Amino acid sequence: AGGFIGDTALYYAYRGARVYSFEPDTNLFNLALQNIKLNPELSDKIIMKNYAIGKDEIIEFPLNPYGEGGPSSAYSLAGKKTISVRSVSIKTILEEFSIYDPFLLDLDIKGKEFEVVNDEAISRFKMVRIEYITSIDGKKLGDRQELISKLKEYGFNKIRIFKHNEFALDLMDHGTIEAVR
Repeated sequence: AGGFIGDTALYYAYRGARVYSFEPDTNLFNLALQNIKLNPELSDKIIMKNYAIGKDEIIEFPLNPYGEGGPSSAYSLAGKKTISVRSVSIKTILEEFSIYDPFLLDLDIKGKEFEVVNDEAISRFKMVRIEYITSIDGKKLGDRQELISKLKEYGFNKIRIFKHNEFALDLMDHGTIEAVR
């Protein structure tokens, strides 16, 4: 979730996975489709949908102009052109695509992780990776410990927290949580 331009989906498909990728920004979604099409040997392993991940509803989402592949978040709408997109829960994804034995849930959804972590369907995965950010545009979204507590509640007992980029942010505020059963 947070499919961006398809690079992560292509990586997992290259490694042999059947991939379901979701990107709410229409411009980035279209770039992802183009990148997947450029890799025909992998494209049949990837289902790409123009969805946001969160609750089952329609939300407003900011658009990135073509050529500006930066992060976008449903929590950062001020002064930006937005579109209405379908938001779906993890439970709905598993049902809609008849996924019965999911392995990895990889979330990079810029703040929505604090909403998604409350979806008990996460407990069906063997491994969860969550890139988290605790505040956006000065608005506090949640706390890293909330995510860890929920994952433990769902039966994930091996939890690792790490920095995944060069940003000067404290691990309490931004990083990646990897949880395995």
